[in-house]
Amino acid sequence: MKVQGTIIAALSCSSQQAGVYTMEDVERARIIADLLTPYFYALRAAEQAQRSAIVEAVARALEVGLRLGALKLTEALEQERQRIGMDLHDQTLADLTRLARRIDRLSRFTEVTPKALEPVARSLQQSMQDLRHIIEQARPSVLQLFGLAQAIEDHLDRSTRESGAAIRRELRDETGDALEHLEPTVSVALFRIAQEAINNAVRHAAPGTVMVRLKVADGRLVIEISDDGSGPARMYKRIDGGIDNMRTRALLIPARLSITPWRDNHGTLVRVVLPLAPELPAGGELPREERNEGSDR
Repeated sequence: MKVQGTIIAALSCSSQQAGVYTMEDVERARIIADLLTPYFYALRAAEQAQRSAIVEAVARALEVGLRLGALKLTEALEQERQRIGMDLHDQTLADLTRLARRIDRLSRFTEVTPKALEPVARSLQQSMQDLRHIIEQARPSVLQLFGLAQAIEDHLDRSTRESGAAIRRELRDETGDALEHLEPTVSVALFRIAQEAINNAVRHAAPGTVMVRLKVADGRLVIEISDDGSGPARMYKRIDGGIDNMRTRALLIPARLSITPWRDNHGTLVRVVLPLAPELPAGGELPREERNEGSDR
């Protein structure tokens, strides 16, 4: 794998059987390597840019002799590193997993036509675009322009539509103007939690319906993402990393998060509660009495 004449990686294929690969197999491997090279180059560039930014920021803090500022900066950089890691999991890793499965299916065919490689190339381009957004540390454009409710609705519509399944979707916003007063970092965290919950429902639960409700009750913002799919026990056993990211985002705001069965122990209800005035007790999880509380839909 070369970029501008420099080798950045190598694609290795091996077999315990001698002579199993033909020259056509070698050519297909070269095509796959050429498709993957720009993406690996972008990943390495992102890591180098992040390291350079950390070194430059710490150097600036040391130059002005602000020890307290340097400590706060280190904290902020660590939080940003965690945020980027969670974003890579929520977006890029999921896309790469689908891409790897598609390449694995293609490798089983004796012939791979250019037409069959077109979806792979398109998926790579989309992953590279998503990665560029993460590198630039840009907030989701719909969230920035139109607010939290519209951003969640846009993602809900796009996710269910692109799944190819007949999934009914609905978003109910009963918050009035409460969302307009949220800090930008809080809005981003809430959006990412809702995004992960919607993605998990669509990709893993085989639901017929996915619903999102935003409301204000007793001085608290409540966001509920519910589906009538396979339920949390079955759906979430393969995606612990995604749950951890959701809980971490909730703790950092701070908000409380619960993941429970929905109606009559069917489906899943993800519930996020954020205090708009007094702060909630620490811990990031709902108490048992609220954990068992269902949606009133």
